[in-house]
Amino acid sequence: DVQLGQDFVEEIQEATLGRSGMSSEAIERMRNPPPRPPAALDRLELMAIEMFHARGSASEDNYADNRKAFMRAHPEEDVLSYERVKRLIAKVTGIEPIKHDMCTNSCLAYTGPFDQLDHCPICPTRESRYDPIQLAKGKRVSRRTFSTFPVGPQLQILRSSPDTARLMRHRREVTRRVRAQVNPITEIDDLFQGALYLDEVDEMNITDDDMVLMFSVDGAQLYASKSSDCWFLIWVVFELPPEHRYKKRFVLPAGVIGGPNKPKLMDSFLFPTFYHISAIQREGLMVWDAIEEQLMCQNIYVVFGTADTPGLIPVSGGVGHQGFLGCRTGCKQEGRSKPGGSTYYPAALKPHNYTSRRGGGQDVDYRLPPESAESRRTRYREAIARIRAVRTEGDYMEERCLTGFGKPSIFLGMLDGKFLSLPTCLPMDPMHLLAFNIPEHYISLLRGTLVCDKNLDSTDTWPWACFLDPRVWLAHGLLMESYGRYLPGSFGHTPRNIALKITSGYKAAEWMTYTWTILPTLLRHILPHDFFIHFCHLVAGARVALQRTVKVEQLGPAHEHLILFVEQFEANFYQRRLERLHFVRPCIHVLVHLIPEIYDLGSGATHCQWCMENFIGNVTGEVHQHVLPYAVVTQRCVRRVQEIALQAMYPVLVRDIGEPPSSVDLGNGYVLMRARERSRHLVQLQSEHTAIHAFFQRHNANIAPEWIPFFKKWGRLRVGRTGQIARTAWKECEWEAAGKIPRRARMVRLANDIYAEVQYFFQIEFGGHERTLVMLAPFSARDEALYRTTFGVLTACMAQPNSRLVVDAKDIASVVAMFPAILTAEEEGRPDAADLRSRRFYVGEKLGMEISILQGYMEPDNVDEEDPDTD
Repeated sequence: DVQLGQDFVEEIQEATLGRSGMSSEAIERMRNPPPRPPAALDRLELMAIEMFHARGSASEDNYADNRKAFMRAHPEEDVLSYERVKRLIAKVTGIEPIKHDMCTNSCLAYTGPFDQLDHCPICPTRESRYDPIQLAKGKRVSRRTFSTFPVGPQLQILRSSPDTARLMRHRREVTRRVRAQVNPITEIDDLFQGALYLDEVDEMNITDDDMVLMFSVDGAQLYASKSSDCWFLIWVVFELPPEHRYKKRFVLPAGVIGGPNKPKLMDSFLFPTFYHISAIQREGLMVWDAIEEQLMCQNIYVVFGTADTPGLIPVSGGVGHQGFLGCRTGCKQEGRSKPGGSTYYPAALKPHNYTSRRGGGQDVDYRLPPESAESRRTRYREAIARIRAVRTEGDYMEERCLTGFGKPSIFLGMLDGKFLSLPTCLPMDPMHLLAFNIPEHYISLLRGTLVCDKNLDSTDTWPWACFLDPRVWLAHGLLMESYGRYLPGSFGHTPRNIALKITSGYKAAEWMTYTWTILPTLLRHILPHDFFIHFCHLVAGARVALQRTVKVEQLGPAHEHLILFVEQFEANFYQRRLERLHFVRPCIHVLVHLIPEIYDLGSGATHCQWCMENFIGNVTGEVHQHVLPYAVVTQRCVRRVQEIALQAMYPVLVRDIGEPPSSVDLGNGYVLMRARERSRHLVQLQSEHTAIHAFFQRHNANIAPEWIPFFKKWGRLRVGRTGQIARTAWKECEWEAAGKIPRRARMVRLANDIYAEVQYFFQIEFGGHERTLVMLAPFSARDEALYRTTFGVLTACMAQPNSRLVVDAKDIASVVAMFPAILTAEEEGRPDAADLRSRRFYVGEKLGMEISILQGYMEPDNVDEEDPDTD
């Protein structure tokens, strides 16, 4: 492993474009890019390209049918055929996928040290690289290939368009503003406030002549019912603003590896991508900058390599999360193992009567200052030097265990100073940690389904196992499922009944909504108080870590919450009991690194795997032909590369999904939308009349006491800050009365953190201009005692259905859920218990909304009303 890894690294270190697998024409375009803007397309060519991409994932026949229909109506016009438009797109973009041979069983790719092999050295049957029948005829026809998409030409096209070139100035402009700040950074919302990025800028490793990229790799099963591994490689361009960076048209495909088996030697599949990057880093990348209108020599700086924990192992060269030094951050905490076991667990507390020949002799204090990035880099370099120096298999296995690494990372092949040093360039993945690992582990403890040593332990002695009784668990599933009606549509798909579906591929979005939004409201009355408060520490810290924009003043308290959670988890769950050592999974340990990494690397939301998951979902969702699914996936990625290039070169091809023509743009992303009353009405309720007068009085408007407002009600508002659609009691209550069960979207949070139920929107002319206002039924102020006790996890308010408040519609900050509160046994004994049951609600906010917006999310404009103009 060591020598093979070193061979890949050394070949990448000597990379040239001439040996990268690109055609001579493609290399010439890279070294001497033509000045842009590109040649204009005639109207029929442009129409053919629009038809080609507008068909989405439809069939070739669909394009042909549309072409025939157009030509019947316009027989004088000759619209390009399907094959001709494909050739035109390939010619115009100049981007060519590169095919590489691979083993038919996905063991390895014939790249780097394996380039000259004719048979797979890993397969027991030594599968042939070439088709034996064709080989007998003297022809070398590969049996299987995979494709990569060089990033150099894709970046050249982005820089050659005025629109995208302007966007790609974002990083340098933000960096200059951050460096010019006199006062300390108070808010972190991107990589550019991270300490390690700013250090690289200070060291001149990152300059204005660099393009900063993030590499990401992940695998997915194409089919739930059979083995169907497929691996995807992408580039994320940090030159772009966050609101563009993660959208479909700017996430650059790097490669796709078909299955159905998982690659056994991932370095061989990653080799072409990193070889290409290394060649650019050594030769430079010539780009035509459409803003400067001149050729410029640029370079590529790779800031991150991201993957989930299993996917990171072949990239990092680490031993994995079950190793003696298994933390993915490269920290030096040693693991502890059970007697005779080979799996290590990162428990900070030494088990009772614990003996081990390998470390783990003392407790670990998480209160000590975290290890510096430079210290981890030094230990990494020493570790690689140690494993390179071994001479025997036994020595290798010992050093592999003691260092935490089994081979040099393929990242070492890149030009020194043009990537963030290892292991800091391989950050944590908050998405998988907080959307899968932690929720699944915690629920298994509450259910008592985690492995229990029946000889030394019993789930009956687990005081936290509130769902141990299957009947309680099933009742919980029904209750959380019933809460789906209180979740606005902007929260995504409602989580399925977890008691029935937990083993049926519960998705990341479901886990997120269930664990961090719904579960705190459903545990308070059933989980013992101390354990519930312990859970609140986790939720309070996780919610901060999941924010894209986080205030620096929030980081200290959030880190303290997570430290307390981990410390109390070990003290109260694991209890230094050797038979419970497996309770302390790696996901528990890495929580202590979550917040410090934000200081070093910026917001975790900007480099976690949400972007990759979104990419995979988009591409695999376009697969409708299942005879050759891996070939189809590859073609979809080719299409994606070409579409990105075309939209950069010809902005007219960018499809802009606007608001309905009947809507009213209020500015700053706020849009007033129908339903709308057909005719104006006088205000009927005295409370609403008073609220409108009070609004104008607050704004120093002189109005007569006898003035009666006269207006039309409106039914919906798109909220500029979040892209959500706020609805109204006016319409939703009508549907509920008719027996429909809409997902309530009428509960909102105002900019001043007041929560309210929207009654309706309306426009009223006053002082010579029209105001768009909202009639609200405000909730009471939050229960401060409960808010403080739960560290802000639970916000409880009382409904005030007869109260009214009018504010500007643009004061709405977000759409929230309001869950009916379930009372504790103590609260059930209070005199006002009935009032609490009917009027008390818990607030539920959508986590990750900022991330969704970055990826281009905008709540669909689904008009539920049969008639949007209504009396």
